[in-house]
Formats: sequence, structure tokens, C-alpha cells
Amino acid sequence: MTADRKKAILFLSITFVLGLLIGALLPGFFWHMRHGAEGREGNRMERRGQRPENHKTRFEHMMFRVIKPDSAQAKELRQIFDETSGKIEVLQSGSNTRMTEIMDSMKMKVNPILTDEQKKRFEEFSARARERRLKNER
Repeated sequence: MTADRKKAILFLSITFVLGLLIGALLPGFFWHMRHGAEGREGNRMERRGQRPENHKTRFEHMMFRVIKPDSAQAKELRQIFDETSGKIEVLQSGSNTRMTEIMDSMKMKVNPILTDEQKKRFEEFSARARERRLKNER
């Protein structure tokens, strides 16, 4: 084997290994850039089974994570966050109910115009959207 051929094989091998490393590390880098510390903390909580179970505790957890209050502040802030969270839940519930009414009204107007295949696709889309709204209400 000649020296030039050995050199070419070496460079090809190095290029291959660098490509593998870049391919393996780049997605994680971009995820980190997009989600930052909040994403990492959320994943740690899920792995430990500490994901807040309802809107109130998720909201409170998020606010504590942002503000980082001391123990004296936490007592006062918890009351304010409870009150605010309740108001947000009422607003979201009413908004979701109104959204469902509006979408149902639109569906009644659109159905006579659509073909059977279009009606089927629209119904599947509506069902997925309804599931997401219900999931977000929890």
C-alpha cells in the first residue's frame, strides 16, 4: 500500500468519525439552545416522577422556578398564585367551551359543502383538537 493511499484512507476515516460525532451531538445542541434550562429541569422532574399533576401546581411550580423566592416570600406568593391560578382555570374553561360552540357552528355550515372524504378528514382533525383541548384543561 502506498503512502498516498494510506493518507487518503486516514483522511476518509477521520472525516467519517467526525461526521458521526457531529450527527450525534448536533441535535442535542439545538435542543439545548431551544429549550435551555427550563427543558432540562422539566425532564429531571418527569424522570423523578415529580411532574405537577394539575394546572394549579404546574403554574405555581413555574412561577417559583422563575422567581426563586426565599421561604418567607414563598408563603405569601403561594396565596397569590393560588388565586391567580383559579382565575386562569375559569378563563380557560370558559374559553374552551366557547371555542367548542364556535367550531360546532362552523362544522354545521361547512358540512353541506364538503365531500365525504373531506368530511372524514375534518372530523378526524376536530377529534384530535378536542382531545388536545381536554388534555390542556386537566
